[in-house]
Amino acid sequence: MKISIVLPAKNEAENLEGLLPRLLQAYGDQEIIVVNDGSTDATLEVCQRHGVRVVSHPYSMGNGAAIKSGARAASGEILVFMDAGGRRLANYFYNRLASVMTGHRIDDLTSGFRAARARHFRKFLYLLPNGFSYPTTSTMAFFRSGMPVAYVPIRAGVREGKSKIKVLRDGLRFFIIIIKIGALFSPMRLFLPVSAFLFTVGLAYYGYTYFQWERFTNMSALLFSSSLMTFLLGIVSEQISSLHYKGADDDRRQTVRREEE
Repeated sequence: MKISIVLPAKNEAENLEGLLPRLLQAYGDQEIIVVNDGSTDATLEVCQRHGVRVVSHPYSMGNGAAIKSGARAASGEILVFMDAGGRRLANYFYNRLASVMTGHRIDDLTSGFRAARARHFRKFLYLLPNGFSYPTTSTMAFFRSGMPVAYVPIRAGVREGKSKIKVLRDGLRFFIIIIKIGALFSPMRLFLPVSAFLFTVGLAYYGYTYFQWERFTNMSALLFSSSLMTFLLGIVSEQISSLHYKGADDDRRQTVRREEE
């Protein structure tokens, strides 16, 4: 099967100068696409000098936007995305949180080194944000749709220059993104624990006020109402979430049928 290697790049001339010759030597017969995300350095000139295909954005639209542009432009059946990683401690935290959200063990959530069948990946392009969280969103989308996901160990070399990711700024952003993704892909795993917590607190507070003053207070009523509303919101969100994957079952069955044949 033909492979398309997609590299999002913003001011990565220094890295590409060393990377592109190695890629061309190893995979010169495959499609290599560099998505120039509004670079102001010599990124475009380096790509043109090495003769790789370039898709350019008129201005910086974000890492996720570059991934989407590359996926749309690629002609291969398999898409391989290469990107900068980083932040080991944060990665561990996000992996554990996403594992709880999806119900599957996730070993690597934020690394931009991904490979996927093009026809499957393109189904979820509209879900991908334009920022740095495309690996997070795509991984959880594959799990939610029942697509097989596997991990293999890789050795990442030391990058030239500084990473575009800032720990404090992007760390909080990643956390919010995972919560949003959890609400989109596995709503009841997010809403049900919150609902149960509110109900438990309401029940405990009601028990306290009843034994102290034999009263059912407004606070208890508010906590019980909040618990019920959160639970109902989770049910509605679960139904909305399922609409995103209407065609996933048919596509998965076709894939299994092809592999059996």
